[in-house]
Amino acid sequence: MKIFGVEVNNCSEREILKHLEASPQNEGMATVANLNPEILLLAGEDSKFREALNDFDIKIVDGFGVCLVVFVKHFKKIARTPGADLAGKVLKTSVKRGLKVGLVNKSGGLSAQADLEERFAGIPSIEVFQLGEDDNYAEFAKKNLQEADVVLAGLGAPEQEKFIAEAKKALPNLKLAMGVGGTLDYWSGKQKRAPLWLRKLGLEWLFRFYRHPRRAGRIFRATIIFPAKALLDKKEATKK
Repeated sequence: MKIFGVEVNNCSEREILKHLEASPQNEGMATVANLNPEILLLAGEDSKFREALNDFDIKIVDGFGVCLVVFVKHFKKIARTPGADLAGKVLKTSVKRGLKVGLVNKSGGLSAQADLEERFAGIPSIEVFQLGEDDNYAEFAKKNLQEADVVLAGLGAPEQEKFIAEAKKALPNLKLAMGVGGTLDYWSGKQKRAPLWLRKLGLEWLFRFYRHPRRAGRIFRATIIFPAKALLDKKEATKK
């Protein structure tokens, strides 16, 4: 099934973690994209971004609105996997398995490289890298991430997905690469997540609006514009 031309996988969190736990004989690279309303709206407006998303091996659903649209249009229930929760489990599993993790942060973002290095001090298998505004994605990956088994890119959409697409070509030995959005800000302590009960109700956006009212435009797009456009998008109505 597709939304705005993007194939939506019903992939479980367990399947992704199982890939990390696979024996060396079963190694292969997996790229993971988190599909939330904002990302899908961008994909509907940008054909190149849409193509890049469809090239990802695994696309998990990270957004109550996406689950709702799939249920209403396709009469299917799909699991919602919050990207921040999955990223935490990927990180924990990677460290436990002795895999080297590269965290890619954005220069000028909320969290500085030093914030993340302080957060993960004492864990030698985790290394933090800061992507500059003018850095070439492929060259950056080759220079900094050659030894990484897992890459978690917190660059925001669509930059992190485009970065992963280039990293995939530049780093053939990579085991897993995943876009994690603002998760790095949660880990650094610069941003606070909504209480668990709000997250379970799919109302994390309400907490974000309360703390950051200037994000009203983005929240409106995700909670109102996305479901309206997706439900009225007849082009995908018959595609399963």
